[in-house]
Amino acid sequence: MIEEMIAIEDPVKWLLGLDEFHHVLYAAALRNLEDLDNKLRFNNFAYALRELTNSILMKQAPKAEVLKCSWYRDEIQLPHIKDGVTKIQHARYVVQGGLPNEYVEKNLKLDLSSEHKAIRNSLTELSKYTHVEETTFNLPRQEVEILVKRSLDALRGLAMAMINCRSRIAQSLYNAIEDQAIYEIVSDSLEALDSVAHHYSLENVSINTSGVDRITHDTVHLFAAGVIDVQLQWGSNSDVRRGDGHLQDDSFEFRCTLSCSVEDPTGDSITMDEDSIIVDTKAWGNREDDWDYLSTDDSEPAP
Repeated sequence: MIEEMIAIEDPVKWLLGLDEFHHVLYAAALRNLEDLDNKLRFNNFAYALRELTNSILMKQAPKAEVLKCSWYRDEIQLPHIKDGVTKIQHARYVVQGGLPNEYVEKNLKLDLSSEHKAIRNSLTELSKYTHVEETTFNLPRQEVEILVKRSLDALRGLAMAMINCRSRIAQSLYNAIEDQAIYEIVSDSLEALDSVAHHYSLENVSINTSGVDRITHDTVHLFAAGVIDVQLQWGSNSDVRRGDGHLQDDSFEFRCTLSCSVEDPTGDSITMDEDSIIVDTKAWGNREDDWDYLSTDDSEPAP
């Protein structure tokens, strides 16, 4: 049944992302299929899904970005079309950005040919039914179910190709992401903690999650998040020894962004994005055990 087939929504919803228009259009496309008395229901679905796919490809893979990729070749080669970009090239960019094909195939060991074929076939198939003719009008229910499944599988294939590519990149760079994030956090002054205590010492940094946020024609944008363990200090060391200061162990969640070149997506090329470290101290202000006087002494710790 069509109702069962369209339940495979999670990868597609991931592909739709935060774009409200894409979510609304996707829901509207599926709603056409519920109108069993409408002889145009599949034609309407095909048109809406084709336009949704085109919109996703155009938004996530702008032509200007595709043209800058090292793997781009003019495959259209028509005199009246300058710098033509095919749907499959848009789809390739959505999946891998500017990563060289050789890196994707050899280093990440990803074969995207089946996903590209499914997308190409789906777009071709959907285009057939957007033109209402005697042979495409009022299709039998069984044929509609087959075509709907084929179309949604192609859309899901695009999403899964993106997920697989990015997870492979993240996996191959995991240690480097973790090492670089920890190095930068240890090296930098964390301004958010300066607003909590006069002084602090960093005890430990742990990375809980990391991955690939997006890939452009020249850059892999990464993220990392975790927890930092610190010892907070109010007052000088002398104040603490006299009992007039205070030491307290605490933990805070943090996140940061990093990047590396698509031409050299290795640990050696990863750098932390400037001013990207965000330490979450929101919960601190709500704690009942805060010391009222602790925000007034700006003295440096005594030896």
